[in-house]
Order: sequence, then C-alpha cells, then structure tokens
Amino acid sequence: MKAKPSLPLAHNGLGLFQAATGRAEACVASLRQAIAFGPLSAPLNAFLCYSLCFTRRFEDAIIAGRKAVLGAPESCLAHVCLGNALVYQGQYDDALIHLDEARSLSHDSKHALGFWAYACAMAGLREKAEQALSKLTSLPRHEYVPSYFVGLIHLGLGHTDLEGHDEGWRNLALCFRNGDGVLVLTNSSNGEGIFKPLVEALLGETGFPFDWEGYTPYDKLPPLPKLKEHKPVTLTAEQLSRLAGRYALSADIVLTITVENGRIYIREGDEDKQEYLAESPNDFYSATSTDECSFKPETGPAKVLVLHLDNGQNPELKRVP
Repeated sequence: MKAKPSLPLAHNGLGLFQAATGRAEACVASLRQAIAFGPLSAPLNAFLCYSLCFTRRFEDAIIAGRKAVLGAPESCLAHVCLGNALVYQGQYDDALIHLDEARSLSHDSKHALGFWAYACAMAGLREKAEQALSKLTSLPRHEYVPSYFVGLIHLGLGHTDLEGHDEGWRNLALCFRNGDGVLVLTNSSNGEGIFKPLVEALLGETGFPFDWEGYTPYDKLPPLPKLKEHKPVTLTAEQLSRLAGRYALSADIVLTITVENGRIYIREGDEDKQEYLAESPNDFYSATSTDECSFKPETGPAKVLVLHLDNGQNPELKRVP
C-alpha cells in the first residue's frame, strides 16, 4: 500500500484481508478505493457487490453487481455475486437468471450450484432446491463442498434442528419458528465439541438433545488418537512421471496428477492443487491433510489411482486420456 498506493490490486488485497477478519465496512472502503483506480474492473465490482451484502446495503450491492456483469458478461463470479445480492432483496426471478448463467459458465460448479439452490429455496422452488441439496450432499467425501451452502439451503427450506458432517467439517443449524436461527460452521473434525457451550452461551438452555446427538463438550472428550506417522522418501523423475495424467471416477469427478520440480500434485477440476509426498514408489500422502492415495500397477505407467478415505472406503479412479 505504501509503495504503490495507486495500485488497485493493493487495495483489493487489503479489502480481502479485512473481509477475512470480519471488518466488512473497512473492506468496502478498501474496495471502493481500488475501484477508483479501476472503475470498469469486473472482479473488483463483483467483490464490492458481495462485500456490500455483509453491510446490508443491498441496493448498492446490486448496482455494483450489474456493473460487474456489464463489464464481463461471461464472468461466473460477476453473475454469482449479483444473483446473491438480488436474493437478499427478494428479487428471485432476476437472481435465478444470473445464477443459471453462473452454473452454465462454470459447468455447474459446486459454488454456483450452491448459490442457485439457496435462491431456489428462498423462491419457493422446493423440489429444485432439494434436488440440488441431494446432489451436493451425495458427492464423495474427498470432494470439497462448502458447508455454508448446505446450511443455507437447509435454512431456506425451513429445516430445523440440523447438523452436517464432512471430512474436516462439523456443523449445526438451529432454526426457530420466528424466523431466527443459529448456524455453527467449524473447520475441524472435532468441532461438535463446542456446540453445547457455544449455543448455551448465546441462547441459554435450549432443550436441544446434545447428549442424545453425541455432541460431547470439548472439555469432556477423550484424548485424540495419534495421527499416522509417515516417512517421506525421494523418488526419481522417472518414478514420478509414470504417475502423471488424468484419472476419473465418473464424468464429473476427474483428478489431474502433475509433476513439478520433483514434486507431485493432485488437482480436482478448477480447485487448488494439493501436494502429495511419497512414502513408496506407489503410496502417497497429503502434505496438508490426512488424505492418502496409491497407484496401480506397481510398475509401468499407472492405470489406477486409489483414494484411501478416512471412512474406510477406497474408491478407484481409472486413467483417462
């Protein structure tokens, strides 16, 4: 910021940091400064649109969103942000037009589908919302589905006393007849340990069956088991290159294996790639999670990628062109 105060990217970066730390008003101010140097930037106007929703200035958000779509009509981000703002204003028909376009542009990405499903739920299109919810929640566990989408769709459908679990995520939604609700999202496999103390700190005694649901408070949980210990080994370029390629579980689930500077990476669709470390010429583990995988056969070009999931399942993905 001090080095290049007229650089839109600097103000945008500051705004994103402020958004991540819960300072919505400061985020909006930074994005407005960024837009002053790049008024026609579709990404900046889209981010401004989304941020304004957090400050409940929905009319201003819609204006910014329309600028983003006007500047980049083929931007999935622009259509998603505008559609989201229109949902908050109850303009569901217009919102669904833009969210339908976002689904088309993103080839039905999980994010676009999640926003679209929430809009359908709010618009009273229950069957469509429930079908999308079923699709999102039935994806394999190694697929990342943002938990807040699942929670929002449930809230839009009026479901009560909900909880949701996925690998590394524990969530709880409590909805009340007056329209209020509490949504707890955690990025921990042990997150349910805070449900009871957190909800009761906010609401007092609720009568929610925490014990029946098995949500043991964090201070009463037994010690966690030790994580599996891995011993990384170094593989040759030839050993790594035989693994590179694309592997599919279905037409919608394709993982790409790449080798870069002697390191192996796995990417699903347009998600960020993850580095995997070798434990043997055929066995690998994630550098950032408990995910593991292996390749078959043991020699020659790999033809099958096996994912080893925490739930004990081992889906096999076959190499595709």
